Amino acid sequence: MRAASGLLALLLLSACSSAAAPAPAAPGEARTDEASGSAAPAAELLVSCRLTRAEELVEALELRSEDGACRLLLPLAVAAGPLPIRVGAVPGELAAAFEARSGADQFYASEGTVKVEQADATLLRGTVEARDANPPGLARLTATFEVRRSQP
Repeated sequence: MRAASGLLALLLLSACSSAAAPAPAAPGEARTDEASGSAAPAAELLVSCRLTRAEELVEALELRSEDGACRLLLPLAVAAGPLPIRVGAVPGELAAAFEARSGADQFYASEGTVKVEQADATLLRGTVEARDANPPGLARLTATFEVRRSQP
């Protein structure tokens, strides 16, 4: 009997080891993993940009805001019409990638559309409506662009 109670005590001690799950947060404590920056949990921040600079890269066209806080990557052969936004769109894919910074927070559009209204040899004009729907950053991202394309 004594051996059985010793074994039971040993099992109880091992069950109370330091690997136990942490206690749940008290009600009212803020959780920082639910939102980025100073935004309230589940609140979407609105970030709006005006893209004014264009640079032709090896396999993409990059549009940027004056302060560099926003960046839109388009396919080199962009044409008028809608273009889906994807995180990390690869060169040659008929999709765009959009990212925006607001203060210390960086957002990457995970869904949305670029509406190219005009795309010719001299001018590129349109709008971006997107969202970073992946925590910790929750934001609605918008941009307008009207940039002159450089002549070779």
